[in-house]
This record gives sequence, structure tokens and C-alpha cells, in this order.
Amino acid sequence: MENSLVTKSEYLPAREVLSLQLDMSQYLLDYYVHMGQHVGSMEKEHDDNLKTLIVCFAFHLTVRPPGETHAWTLHLHAETPYSLFVTGSAENNFIVGHVLSENIRHTDVNTLHAQISRSQGEASKSSVQCESSKITDIVEHYYLQSEQLPIRISLSQNTDTAVAIAAMPEYDTEWFAALDINTLAELKNEKRKDIKSCMFQFSCDCSPDKLLPFLRSISDEELEELYGNDEELTVNCPRCGRYFLISRNTLTPTLN
Repeated sequence: MENSLVTKSEYLPAREVLSLQLDMSQYLLDYYVHMGQHVGSMEKEHDDNLKTLIVCFAFHLTVRPPGETHAWTLHLHAETPYSLFVTGSAENNFIVGHVLSENIRHTDVNTLHAQISRSQGEASKSSVQCESSKITDIVEHYYLQSEQLPIRISLSQNTDTAVAIAAMPEYDTEWFAALDINTLAELKNEKRKDIKSCMFQFSCDCSPDKLLPFLRSISDEELEELYGNDEELTVNCPRCGRYFLISRNTLTPTLN
């Protein structure tokens, strides 16, 4: 697939860990085209944090079992509060996300809400709070609290790459704690076994038609209030942030 974020995972049997590598340089081509065309400019802090969350989320999807779709919503403590949203699936090869900055309630703590939908129809939710506002700290804390196993994540300062190490149930705790994960790929004495590679595209199948059922579920009084004196209503996709204009006539005869 073109313009994909690529992850690679290896199993280190002597340490009972997964070593992960990531390159998002091609993925960012579509990411920035989408943001420029459909979302608009973002504050640098928002952009940096969303990209970092996407990296962490890609590692998360890589170590998870198949047949799952995940979504994370991260509410961040800030002078002007905002939230980050990402969703994706390793099976369907996509990760999308966007920044929510309007009508966000003030919070004194950073909270990560996670949701999993499984192909068997099962679903589960969890949430954790973290004092740190650093994205990798929040995700690492989430793993300790929700997954009950540690993960460590490091992003390159000079390239669009990252590495991570994810512990398995019988992992070598002392080795894990002492390891500089930026040198993990250079450890020649560690036996490795390729597990899998994943490819994720910044793609979303949203359309006005897919948003209409939600609007049609709203009462006529609420719709009238939303439209007011306007003939078009701006509605954004909850997954990628793309905006659509829904004309009043589209919901006819509901509003006429």
C-alpha cells in the first residue's frame, strides 16, 4: 500500500518481549494533505501531540490480537483544553485521527479513554488518568494500568521513526528496566523471531450519506435549532475531522 505507516515486530525469546520499529514518513504525506484540505491549520502543539498519539496507537494495534478495532480519546489538561481522537484496525489497515478543540470542558487531569470492538461483536471500554501531559508517558501509564504489562516508546528527534518494547507476561524485569530502547536494534547477541509487519493508511470512508442517519435520528425541533436561519449545516466526521455541508433540503420532508 502506498503512503503507509509501517510497523515491524520481533520476538526476543530470552527476554519475553516484543521489539517494535515504526516508520511514518510516507503516512504523513496523506496526513498533511487531509489536514490541509479538510481540517485546516492546527496549532503546532496539537499537531505534534496527535502525531505522537498516532505512533503510540500504531504500536498498540501491532501487539494486539487480530479482529479488533480500537479507538482512543485523550482529554488533555491545558490552558485551553483540547482532546485527541484516534481509531484504527490492523486487519483493515487504517489509522485516522483528529483534534477536538471546540466546546471542550476544562479538566485538571489527563485522561485516556479506550474502546475495543471485536469481530465477534464484543466490545469493552476502559479509562486511566495520568498526571503527565507527555503523550508517551500517558500511553505507558495506560499499559501499566489497563494491560497490566509495561511498554516503553521512544520517538526519533530527527526522523519520522520510532521504536518501542512491549513486555510479555514472563518478561525479564531487570533487563527491561535497564535497557536503552534506542539501542535495541543494535543488540547482536539477542535471538529474534520476526512476528509480523503492519501497514496503516490515513484513510476514512466517511461521506455525507453516512452522517445522515444520525441527523435523521434527531427530533425536528432540534434540527430546526441547529439550522436556524441557515440553509446548510456543517457536520464533521467523528473519526477524521473532515467537514461536510448538509443542506436543509437533504433532510426533506423532515424540515419542510
